[in-house]
Amino acid sequence: MHDLDDVLRSVRRYLAATLGEPWVIYLARSDVADDDRPAALIDAGDLRAPAGRATLHQGPVEHTLPLTVTCWPSPAPETWAAHTARGLASQLNALVVHGLDLGQDANGRPVAGPYRIPLYDYSDVPVIGGTPGPADPYDRLWVDSHSTRAFQDPGDPRRWNVVLELTLSWETPGRLGPEADAPITAAMPVTYRGRVNP
Repeated sequence: MHDLDDVLRSVRRYLAATLGEPWVIYLARSDVADDDRPAALIDAGDLRAPAGRATLHQGPVEHTLPLTVTCWPSPAPETWAAHTARGLASQLNALVVHGLDLGQDANGRPVAGPYRIPLYDYSDVPVIGGTPGPADPYDRLWVDSHSTRAFQDPGDPRRWNVVLELTLSWETPGRLGPEADAPITAAMPVTYRGRVNP
């Protein structure tokens, strides 16, 4: 099963590769002051999966997760602020549509690409401490839909927000083991009138 922490940290790693320094990308809500900009926040929605069907084989299960990435560029003079924000929106759109060239993994597959985000295993990597993540991804996340928008702060024309909305999907295997090819009811005890039948 793909861990939500792996998903969020992998998306942050992918964004960091295109945004670069001095951007700071948060995974938890935080107040962003002018001195903290440029900064971004990745906010996950509700993980969704289709309901199981107990009478059929359970094959791969597709999961979807909506994400919102809010970016706060550094304040700029009014004449440049809109240009900077719209350029960032275009850059984030290109990141999804064209992908980044991050080379190939150990199996010779592209690490990333159009509408794909590499997924890394962060289970043994502490959140704090600067430990680098794993070199190769173990899977890919698909971008099913995306949009980018730039918003001007109504109170200050020097401040803009850029929002990237993503819907990610991935598959996890269904039942595994010797009964994987049998109907799921064949691998479960059936209760009938208080008695369990083998």
